[in-house]
Amino acid sequence: MVTPLMRQYGLLKESVPGAVLLYRLGDFYEMFYEDAKVANRVLGITLTARAKDDERIPMAGFPHHASLPYVRKLLAAGHRVAVCEQVEDPASARGVVRREVVRVFSPGTLLEDGLLEERRANHLLAIAPERGHLGLAWAELSTGHVLLDEILPEELEDALARIDPSECVLPEAAPEAIVRALGGAFRGVVTRRSSIDFDREGAERRLREQYRVAALDAFGCDGMPHALRAAGALLGYLAETQRGALAHLHAPRRLGREGVMILDRATLRGLEVLASARDGGADGTLLATLDATRTAVGARLLRAWVLRPLTDPSRLVLRHDAVGWFAGDAALRGEIRDLLGKVYDLERIAGRLGTSRANPRDLMGLCESLRSAGAIRDRLGDRAPALVAELARGIPSGGEELASRIAATLVAEPPQTHLEGGVIAPGVDPGIDELRTLLVDGDSWLDRFREEESRRTGIPSLKVVRHRVFGYSIEVTNTHRARVPEGYVRQQTMKNAERYTTSALKTQEERILTARGRLCALESERFEALRAHAAQGVRDIQGVAGAIGALDVLCAFGQAAAERGYVRPEIVQEPVLQVRSGRHPVLDRLLGGSFVPNDMDLRPDRLVQIVTGPNMAGKSTYIRTAGLLVLMAQAGSFV
Repeated sequence: MVTPLMRQYGLLKESVPGAVLLYRLGDFYEMFYEDAKVANRVLGITLTARAKDDERIPMAGFPHHASLPYVRKLLAAGHRVAVCEQVEDPASARGVVRREVVRVFSPGTLLEDGLLEERRANHLLAIAPERGHLGLAWAELSTGHVLLDEILPEELEDALARIDPSECVLPEAAPEAIVRALGGAFRGVVTRRSSIDFDREGAERRLREQYRVAALDAFGCDGMPHALRAAGALLGYLAETQRGALAHLHAPRRLGREGVMILDRATLRGLEVLASARDGGADGTLLATLDATRTAVGARLLRAWVLRPLTDPSRLVLRHDAVGWFAGDAALRGEIRDLLGKVYDLERIAGRLGTSRANPRDLMGLCESLRSAGAIRDRLGDRAPALVAELARGIPSGGEELASRIAATLVAEPPQTHLEGGVIAPGVDPGIDELRTLLVDGDSWLDRFREEESRRTGIPSLKVVRHRVFGYSIEVTNTHRARVPEGYVRQQTMKNAERYTTSALKTQEERILTARGRLCALESERFEALRAHAAQGVRDIQGVAGAIGALDVLCAFGQAAAERGYVRPEIVQEPVLQVRSGRHPVLDRLLGGSFVPNDMDLRPDRLVQIVTGPNMAGKSTYIRTAGLLVLMAQAGSFV
C-alpha cells in the first residue's frame, strides 16, 4: 500500500520529468528510487532504504542548508534538479505536510553565486528553426539581459562561439541538421521542448504578459518573427524553472550589426581571443591579457566589448578619450580602482532581487556597492571626458538612501539566510528586541538550572545540551549514572552517556522554542519587507551596474596602457594599417618585455605582402599581431 507521503512524492516527481527531485523532509532533502541511485553514484552519498510493505525503497539525502555543492555536482553530471519545499508549518498540518516544487535548476537558469562563474556570463539560448532561417533568443537570467537575432543555419556555429551558452532549448521537431551543428560546436546541455512552446501566437502573448505591453512594437524587433518565437519559448522555460516573478528581465533587444565587427568562430579560435589553442583554457588569451577589471560586471562587459569591436569612429574616439584620461592620471586611476574593488556583483544581486531570492548578504553587498558607486561618481568630477561624464551621470544619488536604509536595518555581518534569525539590527523593531531579551533570559535560566542540578545530584560533569530531534536534555556520563535522581526521564542512550529531561526543563524548552519561532518569523517579515523595498529599484540598480561595468573596463584599459606602454591608436576611414614597433600583446606580457617589436604597413596599393622565414621564426606570430592589435584598438583599448 502506498503511504500518503510517497503518494505525494510520486505526484511531485511526475510534475518535473527528467529532473532529480530534492524532496524536503524536515532538515534534509531526500531522494528516492532512481534519484537516490543517481545521488549515490554522482554525489557519493550512502544509499539507504525506506520500508514499504515488503519492498525497500532506495533513499539518499543531505542537509538542506548545505545543498548548493550537491546541486552543483548534479548539474555538472548533466542532471536537472528540482527542489521541493514544505509550504506549510508541520506543526499545524493535518496529515501530510503540503509541499510544492519551488525551483528547477538547469545549467542555463542559475542565479546563485555558488553555482555561477563570477566573471563569465551564463547564457540560456532558445533556437526557433523556420524555413531556412533560425530565430535566436538568449538570456542571462542572473543579470536580466535578453537578446534576439535571426541568422542562416550555416551561421549557427559562429553564433554559438560568440554566445557561448550553457544550455540550448530546441523544439522537439528541430531539423537534424541543427542538432548536428550543435553536436559539433556546443558542449552544454540540450533541452527539448514541445513545438507548441515555439508557437508564434503563444510566444507573443508570453512576451506581452511578461513586459506588460499591449504590442511588441516598442522592442524594435520588427521583421524578426522567428526570434520572437524563440523569445516566447525562452520565457516559458524560465517561468517553468523559476516558479516566480522575473521582474528583473530587460526587454528583448535586437543584436545590432551597425557600427560593430562580427567575429566568426575561426577568427576567435585563430587569434586565441577567448580560449587557448593549447588546452582551451583562458591563460594565454587576449581576454586574459586585457582583463585588469576589478568587478565581475566589468569582466563580463570586457568580454562583450572584445567580441563586438566597434567600427564607428565616433564611438571609438569616446572610448579612447576615456582610456587616455585614466592612463594619464595614476592617482585618480588608483582611487577609482580601489573603489571599484569594493563593488559587489550588482547585476546578479539585482537578478536575485527581481526573483525574490536575494539573501541578507546580498543586501549588505548592495549597500556597500551603492556607497562605493556614489563615491566613484563624486570623485570623477565635472572635468571628465564625455563618455566618463555620461557614465557618472548614470549613477543616481538615490542609491545612498537605499544603502542607508539597509545599513540601519541589518546587522553588520548578517548570516546567509534570513530564516533562522540574527539578521535585524538592535533597535529596529521593539518586538524583536523583546524576544531577544527573553531568549537571553532563557539561556541564563538554563545556566542556572545546570548549576543547581549539578549541585543537587553531585554530578560535576552534568551538562544541558540541545538536540535537533530531542530538544533540551540533561546529559550524564555513564560514570555518574547511579546518581541520577528520580524525576529524570530518559530520552536517549548513547555509547558513553545518557540523556534525560524533567518537567521543569520541558516547560522552559517550550517557552524558548516559542520565543525563538516568533523571533525568526518577525525577523523574516522585516527582512522580506526590506528586500521588497529594494526590489522596487531593480532598474536603477541595473543602471548603476552598467555604468560601473563600463567605467571598470575603461579604467582597466587605462591601467594596461600605463603599465605596458601602450599608445593611443589613430583611427582613420581609409583602408590603411600602419604599425610602428608593434608587439604581440599576449606574448609581450608573457615574455616580460623581451618581445622583439615589428613594423607593419598595409595600404590600398600594397594590400598583399609575403612573409618568409624558417620554421618557428615567428611568421604566424607576426600575422596574429596585426589581427590582435586591430581588435584591441576597435574594442577601445590602447595598443
